Amino acid sequence: MIDRAKQILIDFEEIEKQLSDPATFSDPDKARILGQQRKAMEKKFKLSKKYIQLANQKNEAEDILKHESDPEMQELAKMELDEAKKSLPTLEEELKIALIPKDPSDDRNCIVEIRPGAGGDESALFAEEMSRALMKFAESIEYKIEILSEQTNEGGGLKEIIFKVIGFGAYGNFKFEGGVHRVQRIPVTESQGRVHTSAISIVVMPEVEETEVELNLADVRVDVFRASGCGGQSVN
Repeated sequence: MIDRAKQILIDFEEIEKQLSDPATFSDPDKARILGQQRKAMEKKFKLSKKYIQLANQKNEAEDILKHESDPEMQELAKMELDEAKKSLPTLEEELKIALIPKDPSDDRNCIVEIRPGAGGDESALFAEEMSRALMKFAESIEYKIEILSEQTNEGGGLKEIIFKVIGFGAYGNFKFEGGVHRVQRIPVTESQGRVHTSAISIVVMPEVEETEVELNLADVRVDVFRASGCGGQSVN
């Protein structure tokens, strides 16, 4: 584990070195990718740095206890050794969790689509409430919202809304919101106080980066088929 922690420090420092290179500022794509890599490694870097410090503290304290005869130094070394032994196991578990590989798409922007399902106007109202809740959550963690499409109904609800959440780690924070959501309540559209059940669907997708595709027309084959019916007509 100590070797992996040291390698994380080396990798993080290499990214910071590249970010501080003037040549990086002239390449926006490279600067963006390096910035995302730094953000993704920041937690692992802090845990690794603390883990190495505690491991060194433990080794130094053990060395002092073996070779130092001064009672005060012995007492101080014993306190530092106890502190390191107490903290290292917990820190090591946190570092192991941080090192678990994650979905590469987690760091991307995401597209959120919300549509009402069963429940009529009440479902549309629920869709509108959920869209506001997700947008407020995004704003609370300093993400930007870009509405791509929105259709409302006469009752103040939503027929459909599609919006983009812009920020590092947006998909990782929103992907578990996807699925079918159900609510049971007495809606404002109900005049007799009956409980209604309505549902909406939420789809969360990572934003795909733009790529250039070169199509070689020599590889394109065009086939034309005709179907003849009972009247003798031909249809392309």
